[in-house]
Amino acid sequence: MTQAAPTTAAVAKPVSLTLMGPGHVIFQELAVHIRDGYVPNPDYPVEFFQNGHVSIMCVLGNPTQYAIDKARESHELALAQQEADFQRAVQAEAKRLAEQAAREELERKIAAVKADQARAIRELEKATAAEIAKLSK
Repeated sequence: MTQAAPTTAAVAKPVSLTLMGPGHVIFQELAVHIRDGYVPNPDYPVEFFQNGHVSIMCVLGNPTQYAIDKARESHELALAQQEADFQRAVQAEAKRLAEQAAREELERKIAAVKADQARAIRELEKATAAEIAKLSK
């Protein structure tokens, strides 16, 4: 005999709820409640306490148009900042690569000069040895 799948009852949501505790916990809890259709109650201020705790009263509802506009604005601002940060990183990397290429070119030139000087020294040593050999005869 098979058992019936368990059923879930519709969960009743309170009209309002108050969150109180350490800010780092309460703000995460608030995010969950916002996903469930709650918003901070505009008639009650959010309270911040000196010990880092907060108290937020939430109600079922939708954000105000002002809040929606501000959220859109902050979203656009964050995207613009992200793009600016990316462009700065690209420019910094381009500058670093250009400096590295210039440094490598300078190192190649120095190596070429050293090779020319080493060749000149060998030729001088060879010529000196030949002169010494002539004088020794």
